[in-house]
Parts: sequence; structure tokens; C-alpha cells
Amino acid sequence: MKSGTPLPKNYEVYRKQLDPLRDMEGTKYPEYQMAVTEDRATCDFKSPDYWVRGIVDLLVVDGEYGFIVDYKTGSNKYPDPKQLQLMSLLTFAHFPQVQHVKAGLLFVAHEHFVMSEYTRDNLDNLWNDFIPDLERLRLSYTNNHWQPNPTPLCGWCPVSSCEFNKQR
Repeated sequence: MKSGTPLPKNYEVYRKQLDPLRDMEGTKYPEYQMAVTEDRATCDFKSPDYWVRGIVDLLVVDGEYGFIVDYKTGSNKYPDPKQLQLMSLLTFAHFPQVQHVKAGLLFVAHEHFVMSEYTRDNLDNLWNDFIPDLERLRLSYTNNHWQPNPTPLCGWCPVSSCEFNKQR
């Protein structure tokens, strides 16, 4: 949306949360797609060589600072900042000048903000948090055998044969 464009009436209720994002200094990247290869080199989002990829709802880059916002419209009962950590790692890869990332889950319907901070000097430890999950996914993909895994996203999962699928 261009600066000065009025907020649509159905979004006016969120103005208090959206105006500070609009007014932030830096370059804004809405719905920004990022991906890296297994050696953590950047690649195109649709590259067949991608290892990890993600789309950040809003990324703002201002010099050595990055700001990430992931909008949530549902419940704020189970915030998972691991998503923010992954988006921060992708930001560090795609924007070498960024040294610090402040990231948050914005639960717009609840006016609740869960924030995390990450620094480039901690990259290895941040990536290590994901290695077990990524290895499990790699093995599942290689062997075409997927272990049932209950998560809050089970209601949207297309695997109807899974015992945890809430659509069954």
C-alpha cells in the first residue's frame, strides 16, 4: 500500500498496531521469500537445491538491524518463536549487513506481541536448534516414511490418514 493511502475500513480496528510498522525507518519487504542451500548459501525460493525456505510477513532492514513481524490472526495461547528464529537465520543469510534482528509474532486480534532477538555472532547455535528436525525431515523424504507428529497445525494438514488429523 502506498504511503498516504487510507487504510480500508475493515482494517481500521488494527490501526494502532499497523501504524508503527508503517512508520518504521528502513526498507520494507512484505511477504519476502528467502531460501538457503544445505551449506547455508542463499538461493532462489523455488530452486530445486533449497534446503530451508520461508516467507516472512514483514521484514524491515535498516542498516545493520533487521525487524521481522509475523502476523497471527488466531489464538495467542501457543506462540512458537522458533519460526522467528528461522526467519532471522534466513535474514542473516540474505542480508549480510544485518547484525541484529528483532522479531515478533503479532497476534492482531488480541493486541499481543511476542518478541525475540537474535545476533549474527550466534549463528551456529541458532542453526543447531534446527538440525535434529531437519535431519528427521530429510530421512522422511528420502525414505518416504513420515512419522505422525501432533501439532497445532493438524487441522490444516492434508494427510487425512494420520491419526492426529483433526479433519478425520
